[in-house]
Amino acid sequence: MIVRTTKTASGATAVQVVDRYHHQTRIVKHIGSAVDQESLSRLHTLAAQYIREQNVTPPLFPSFAKESSKHLVAVEDLVFTKAYHKAAYEFFSFFYERNGFTQIPNPLLRDMYYATY
Repeated sequence: MIVRTTKTASGATAVQVVDRYHHQTRIVKHIGSAVDQESLSRLHTLAAQYIREQNVTPPLFPSFAKESSKHLVAVEDLVFTKAYHKAAYEFFSFFYERNGFTQIPNPLLRDMYYATY
């Protein structure tokens, strides 16, 4: 579910909670209409609160979810250690072996083979 705003015939801005399913947009709840920025901001807050109340899954990154009380993972405690591109390595290793290049015991040839893709 996401928050959507749209202009009404009277010129006000309607705030709605919508859901997309099978390329169709379904209005879950109409929160209200606003004519000024303060009311629009308040309606956005109510819509976000409605989505949080309807969602039973706690957010994975609570620092991105405003006013979240449930913390599954604390983003400030995460530490980046290292990254591996293992999927690409395994993919190219498969074709390297399949083409018979493993019979040539040269690591430079293997690295150049991987680098060309």
